[in-house]
Amino acid sequence: MNLKDKIKALFNNSDGKKIIENFLSLSLIRVADFLLPLIVLPYLITVLGVEKFGLTAFAAALVNYFLNITQYGFSLSAVRDLSKNQENHQKLEEIYNSVTNTKLFLLIISALVFGLLILFVPSFTEYYLLYIYSFGLVIGDVLFPKWFFQGVEQMRFITLINILFKLTFLILVFIFIKQESDFVYVPLLQSIGIISGGLFSLYIIYKKHRIKYRLVRFSKIKAQLKLSFSSFVTLIVPTLYSNTSVFLLGVFTNNVFVGYLSGALRISNAFSSFNAILTRTFYPFVNKTKDSINKINIVILLSGLLVSILMFITAKFTVNLILGADMLFSIPLVMILSLTPLLLAIRTVYGINYLLVKGLDKLYMNIALVSSLLGLILALVCIPLFSFYGAAMVIVTAQLFYAVLSFIYAKRNR
Repeated sequence: MNLKDKIKALFNNSDGKKIIENFLSLSLIRVADFLLPLIVLPYLITVLGVEKFGLTAFAAALVNYFLNITQYGFSLSAVRDLSKNQENHQKLEEIYNSVTNTKLFLLIISALVFGLLILFVPSFTEYYLLYIYSFGLVIGDVLFPKWFFQGVEQMRFITLINILFKLTFLILVFIFIKQESDFVYVPLLQSIGIISGGLFSLYIIYKKHRIKYRLVRFSKIKAQLKLSFSSFVTLIVPTLYSNTSVFLLGVFTNNVFVGYLSGALRISNAFSSFNAILTRTFYPFVNKTKDSINKINIVILLSGLLVSILMFITAKFTVNLILGADMLFSIPLVMILSLTPLLLAIRTVYGINYLLVKGLDKLYMNIALVSSLLGLILALVCIPLFSFYGAAMVIVTAQLFYAVLSFIYAKRNR
């Protein structure tokens, strides 16, 4: 079969059509994630200044802990369960309600803990509105069941919702953010967008998939927490070196340095997004069939290498274009972080697409624990000594541990 026939067969195959549709949908989301900062970030940094921009990034770093708690690894565990039951409506509804009620339970716990922090930690109390508005991102994420659309392989709905409400955020920023004191409203505008998107997505699930929300017994929530625990640890533990690097930088230094690192991480995340697209596109598929996994993994590894090289050689250009002249200290940080796409690709191929697909969730969880705890120890040592350079090096080093351990244990379990 020649290349033309293979492409034609892919478009005529139902699984092939889903893969292409999901890839294009996720690509559009990531293009929007990349292009919108080109417009809004320079404006925000100019209007707010690096310090206040860094303060909003610090608040986001705090809120990210609660985001990880409420997400609880469902982008792995629930997606895997949904992908195996796409034709069983009753099972889909059961999984949806079990996961949704568990997320709501975790939201209530998170809100209580977050409220105590705002009340009793002076540095948080001083800017309490900023943190309260930032917590709206957690509420919106709970309402926005991306995991469901990913599991049933219908990502076009997420694409439309994401792009629509991100454009809304962009417009609102230019309307309402006019001076430095408006920094507190940036997370509020983001929260409005994601909460609106979440409500709209719930409407789509009800109308298109005929899935009704129902309360479930607490025993179901406990079972879901137990079932998804390893996926939760696998996803949340890396924040001990990535998100915590931003958080500790704010604790040990100042908000200006947080701004430099946050800007570099945004660029790094934009480049790394291609790996996220490939992972999310193929993960439901490789859980259904293992026939093409080797070819898929080669594509992921090669793309990771090429994106890392591109990120390194364009560091100066992208910082100037996206972040502006006030953020030149971010250039060496982007260069350090340029290894990230390649390391994430290795982790996807040998961790997610092998260990998780093989059902070795606990092993992959332990790999995440070990590499992330090493990252946390490095962060406590390197950030006070080397400031934002140390933070960037910690993130890359911990990712290196993660990738190497995933490779070693995948080879051992063949």
